[in-house]
Amino acid sequence: MAEWTAKYGGVFRIRMLSKWAVIVTDPTLVRAVLQASKTYVPKDGRLYAPIEAASHPRKPNILSSSDAGANGSDGRYWAAVRGAWMKCFTSTNLKRVLPTVVSLCERIIEQQVAAAAATQPTAAAAAAEAAAGAAAAAGPAGWSSINLCQITDRITLDVIGEVAYGRDFGAVSQKRSRYLELVSGMLAVMHEEMSHPMLRLLRQLRPDKQKTQLAREWNEASAAEVRAAMADPPGEHTIAGQLLQVVDPATGAPLTLDQLKAELVIAALAGFETTSMALSWTLGALACHPAALQKLEQELDSVGLLATPANPKPAAFTWQLLGKLQFLQAVIREGLRLFSPAANGSFRMNIAGDLQLKPGLVIPKDTIVGVPFFAFGHNPETYGPDVEAFRPERWLVGRSSSSSSSRNGFSSSGGSMDGALYSSIDGGSASLSSMDAQAADADAIGSSSAADGTAPAAAAAAAAAAAGGKGGRQQAPNDPWSFSIGPRDCAGQALARIELQVVIAMLVGQLQLQLHPSVGGWQGLLQRRMYHTTLQVEGGLPMLLRPRVP
Repeated sequence: MAEWTAKYGGVFRIRMLSKWAVIVTDPTLVRAVLQASKTYVPKDGRLYAPIEAASHPRKPNILSSSDAGANGSDGRYWAAVRGAWMKCFTSTNLKRVLPTVVSLCERIIEQQVAAAAATQPTAAAAAAEAAAGAAAAAGPAGWSSINLCQITDRITLDVIGEVAYGRDFGAVSQKRSRYLELVSGMLAVMHEEMSHPMLRLLRQLRPDKQKTQLAREWNEASAAEVRAAMADPPGEHTIAGQLLQVVDPATGAPLTLDQLKAELVIAALAGFETTSMALSWTLGALACHPAALQKLEQELDSVGLLATPANPKPAAFTWQLLGKLQFLQAVIREGLRLFSPAANGSFRMNIAGDLQLKPGLVIPKDTIVGVPFFAFGHNPETYGPDVEAFRPERWLVGRSSSSSSSRNGFSSSGGSMDGALYSSIDGGSASLSSMDAQAADADAIGSSSAADGTAPAAAAAAAAAAAGGKGGRQQAPNDPWSFSIGPRDCAGQALARIELQVVIAMLVGQLQLQLHPSVGGWQGLLQRRMYHTTLQVEGGLPMLLRPRVP
């Protein structure tokens, strides 16, 4: 869709099986579709039914529940569940989780320091290797060779264990985590159902024994977690603790075991892979760009977070640092723009009637409206002609340190985000197919192609970028909105943004990172982008790590 966005502009339509879908990546129109207003397009659970495959029996959850008016829903169930989720992410509760994130990072760093030390040959072994002309099998001496995705997976899963249930899943401390294997397996099942609409029926006709066993084991493990929470409710900082207090508006009774399981399963799956992949992609991008990495190191050094011979034990990451490291925020924004984890974004259904988004643009009733975040982040009309470049500095243009903070964890103007940010959310929340090229050519709405195949708006954006922005001044770009916006934005985004800042700051601050030569540098990394439930690194992300201070 990124290619089609570059070719056809910020609005075009595609065929999705028997229905038309209007794809929107123009920032103004994205706001109109996703933010609460008269042009808001509701979420219809029918488009998200495949993600319910992760729980048995299938039940609606915070992601798949319909908005009011969609699919016969009054929206009350979603509102009740969303409200419970949001109570977990107040400043008070997030402050309780921060030490867990810091502790997990410290344990991972200790493991990598030990692994790197193990690659240091003894004097006798080094002499023998030198005499034989042999190279260390594990790579350069003093460097540990790892799949970075496995590290970020483990940290993120254990953070979710704390937030969802108030307990440690043990992914970081265990060499093999069966729970992690189950999570990964069920994400694969969800992806298969999203990719193949007839798969559920085919499996009923011809069961897959391996997938059936996986689902059974996952269901038993999830049910055991929920039963334990029901018997001994965890703290109010946990999703389970809050959901146990929810009353189903339809029945007036507390949520059932199956309802709780559906919600907590999606918490484990959706929150796990999106954050883990965002971490892996961003750290991988930094390893490919020494200049950006050096700027981040300098910023970390300025607040005592960088390990140096003069400061071998860096200061602990604290709540007060959140959002105050501007280049770190810029790095994260750029990583989210280039590698949006929820790449397919948000798909809605226009159910009320013909909807006029702007003069001359009418969305017919019963049309799907899609906002693919990956394509949004690669729209040259929004970000200029260098959309494939990792350039964190683009987020520092036109920004000042005195700018105010926004609700979603980064300042709307690039300013600092401290602990006070979360006071605004204390207490709760607000109330796929193939392209029909001929149809797209005929229906590229508001963006006719020029003779040379370049969209006029994109050419104008390139010219404006070359001239330094509108009126000769560089303008701050639109946020990539990787966590969406509006009433259905990511409920756990505040936690994800904290985790991104803490993990990247601590790993970069205490470990040197190099992309493994097998990846093939920046272009090789870009070629590893693969959509599989989220935007994953195909084949994993081989990296070399070593402690900054031995």
